[in-house]
Amino acid sequence: MDYKQLFLDNLSNIMDLLSIKSIYDENSVSATAPYGEAVKDALLFMKELAIKDGFTVKEYANKVLTISYVTNIDKHIDVPSHLDVVSVDDKWNSDPFKPIIINDKIYGRGTSDMKIPLMLTYIALKELKKKYPHPNKEIRLVLGTDEERTMEDMHYYYEHSSKPLFAFTPDGNFPMGIGELGALMWTIEEEYDGIIEKLDGGIQCNVVAPNCYVRLKNDTYTNKLKEYISDNKINAKVYEKQGKTIIETLGKAMHSSLCYLGDNAIIQALKIIKDNIDDKYVTNIYDLFSDCYGANFDSKVNGEYNTFFTVNLGRLIIDNNKITAQIDGRYPSNITSKELTRRINNKSLFEIKLAYDDEPTLCNIDDKYVQCLLDTYRKITGDYTNPLVSGSVTYSKVFKHCVSFGPGKLDKPHLAHQANEYMEIDDCIDALRIYYEAMEKLLVEE
Repeated sequence: MDYKQLFLDNLSNIMDLLSIKSIYDENSVSATAPYGEAVKDALLFMKELAIKDGFTVKEYANKVLTISYVTNIDKHIDVPSHLDVVSVDDKWNSDPFKPIIINDKIYGRGTSDMKIPLMLTYIALKELKKKYPHPNKEIRLVLGTDEERTMEDMHYYYEHSSKPLFAFTPDGNFPMGIGELGALMWTIEEEYDGIIEKLDGGIQCNVVAPNCYVRLKNDTYTNKLKEYISDNKINAKVYEKQGKTIIETLGKAMHSSLCYLGDNAIIQALKIIKDNIDDKYVTNIYDLFSDCYGANFDSKVNGEYNTFFTVNLGRLIIDNNKITAQIDGRYPSNITSKELTRRINNKSLFEIKLAYDDEPTLCNIDDKYVQCLLDTYRKITGDYTNPLVSGSVTYSKVFKHCVSFGPGKLDKPHLAHQANEYMEIDDCIDALRIYYEAMEKLLVEE
């Protein structure tokens, strides 16, 4: 099979899907668009494409779309992916929803996370439909629309459908994410009485904050803060506006599971204030979250598969003397979310509530389906790297008997949730071959 030509033959559909701004939009939520009209547009695009290509489709409460070509068989293997994407910031060099190809790289929001991987499995299934019109089991693509926020979409599907024999999601790295760290979200909603009049930092909980805006209650500290950022060569701006000191910081966005590779603009802003102004609340928040491994609240812990705890202050808002925050944590199996919550509240001036928790998962490496995917990958690539436990949260959390399987490569940058996200065309072609051959084995082998 000419996988390069196969990819190029489907490139226009990939570019069209990338062009849909499928970000959750609270203002357009309805019964027919539970996560907003733009996300619904992406679902309808895939529905119409699948019907045109001769697939059978089924919708689950406008939240999930399944695509398959054999539906009267009680044995199925699911391939869950998501159509929603995270927000964008102003660091993009081009329009993130007008995908472009530069130097054999496709740039656009959702290229790596995860519209292209989704389409690669779709292309593979389309070819399998031609070669195996009457298989004895079903490969079912399961397309969700709210993975980046709550995964309520896939929980709904899982509760209202028959259970698969196995599942894999193309939402990680090769060779395989055989398990995932636990994922939690902490929230703060409290009164605030400090120097800050307004603060708006970050874009969402599971992204390292790329920017932060702060307005202080007066302009007393403007010159002092200007000297501080100049002396310390901090990537920030301080200026006076209408009698108030303004602080603007820029960071580096990164998926929160890799927060140690990012640069949190909220933490930068808090440090500028903490080092120059007496505000016990700012100092406390900074002290809690400035170390992304949790050392500041006695939670620097390691687990099996070289895993460790991470914490990311993804969203912080102060306004009208109230503070709200969302904090993302990823934890190994040798500590619980309850214990972590106890530890952080012992050090916090605010009440920190556990708003979301998904426990760690781990598949058996000797599982026949796991081995099928690994054997396929190793045969094609010659890479015998061991599977990893991922810090990411994917639909594997819902299915449990599920692994993440590519398309990222460990020796290349992790670009999910970042500005100028891209996927290399050669990597797309490599992944397409791996997905086709793996799905073929899952389809025909007992």
